[in-house]
Amino acid sequence: MVLIKLTLVTITFNNFEELKKTIATVFEQNYGSHRVELVVINGGKCTLTLDYLKKLESPLENLTIKTISEPDKGIADAFNKGLNLASGEFIMYLNSGDLLIDKNYIEQAFLQLEQNKSFDFIHAQVIFMDSLVGPILMVPRMYNVGRGMPYYHQTMICKKSDIVKAGSFNTSFRITMDYDLVVRMHKLNMKGLYYPHPVVEMDGSGISATSEWISIQESKRSMINNGVFDFVHKCYFFKRVLFYFIRKTLLKLHLDSLLSILKRVSNSMRASRF
Repeated sequence: MVLIKLTLVTITFNNFEELKKTIATVFEQNYGSHRVELVVINGGKCTLTLDYLKKLESPLENLTIKTISEPDKGIADAFNKGLNLASGEFIMYLNSGDLLIDKNYIEQAFLQLEQNKSFDFIHAQVIFMDSLVGPILMVPRMYNVGRGMPYYHQTMICKKSDIVKAGSFNTSFRITMDYDLVVRMHKLNMKGLYYPHPVVEMDGSGISATSEWISIQESKRSMINNGVFDFVHKCYFFKRVLFYFIRKTLLKLHLDSLLSILKRVSNSMRASRF
């Protein structure tokens, strides 16, 4: 029996063109000697997607493909379907529309994890295609979860067993199921190894980018549910809410250029800390 080192899970819902771009970058990745599988979870009825997946074949000898096309109950449900189908020791979620731009990330990730055995997973930077300012280098916050997602889930390579141990994805969350999982991983003292390079180009039109207030509300619910909404977390959460309203106010006043500058400065300052 051939052991699968990594399962890449991509979920899609009626976004055929974005899916094709994502899978093209999966095919371009250098996996070294590792056996890898791609699991595509299709929850939509787009005939182009259905036909494409029926004919999808891997051009790589060490990459196999599994696909499933059936209705789901949302993103978290689709993520869990991918988790259940995954044969890999490790798992990585790459959303449809996101591009794996560092062709050596998978090989480097396992090399780094092998050399740093005290860490449970690895994560990295992303290039965020912001609808306002274009591409922005995004550096993960890597601090108190009250401020928001500390890592970019599209770059996280975690042991499948650790995700199961943390409780998988909570289907009661519409947007922040990845954040909720990370909160539970933090409670279990799981530590992330930082790979200081951009490895994914992230689609800025995704649901979490366009429904930020819902994301903020769900994040608060996650912290309360998991018993971590203490004084320190509340302070960071208040800061997150404050910055949200500052951004909304700048947009309302048509100060887009000022907001663009602030976004770039903020991410540059964060990048300089690491």
